[in-house]
Amino acid sequence: MDDAGIPEASVFLTLLDSAAPESDTVTNVDADANGHFRFDGLLPGRYQMEVVAADYSSFAVLETLEPGELLEVVYRLERATRDLEVVVRTRRPMREVARHSLSAEEIQKIPGTRGDALRSVQNMPGMAQHAHIGGGKTSFGSELIIRGSSHGESAFSFNDINVPMLYHFQGMTSIINSDLIDKIDYYPGNFSVRYGRATGGVVNHIH
Repeated sequence: MDDAGIPEASVFLTLLDSAAPESDTVTNVDADANGHFRFDGLLPGRYQMEVVAADYSSFAVLETLEPGELLEVVYRLERATRDLEVVVRTRRPMREVARHSLSAEEIQKIPGTRGDALRSVQNMPGMAQHAHIGGGKTSFGSELIIRGSSHGESAFSFNDINVPMLYHFQGMTSIINSDLIDKIDYYPGNFSVRYGRATGGVVNHIH
């Protein structure tokens, strides 16, 4: 347990699952004067090991025992503290300020996509399509506009690989087979620099 050994510790072993009908059994032993303990004749399966000792914080861990395996482990317990305040200071993890994710299951349920996974992004907040007005008619192109920025100011990628053109000519369908997409991550702004020099937004298809 610790380097010096913790005598009189109680070790509880719970069999969580196994192919044998005797599952969900609990056994326990007490550690010797050197903090050593031993279980014999265990069934293969997944176990929860819990160690309880006076003046030490309780300890629990999951262990898996394979058929015919001899498993040796070393556990180190922490002394229980009283009236002690510990302050840990560290940098906050770098996270995207805003991210919207669509799974493959969600994409299939969004109406109006016509089987094209990329069109599901058009329903996300801050997303629009390029419109051309002329000759008394208004037509919508295939370029995606994120928060009012131009199409060239946003980044579009597949598994973090840059995709310069999302749609075939005339914008009828996207160039990526929807069956290859497991998830789409959409960043409308304040995204990581790993996506390049984009200033608008990011759409990343993940396979």
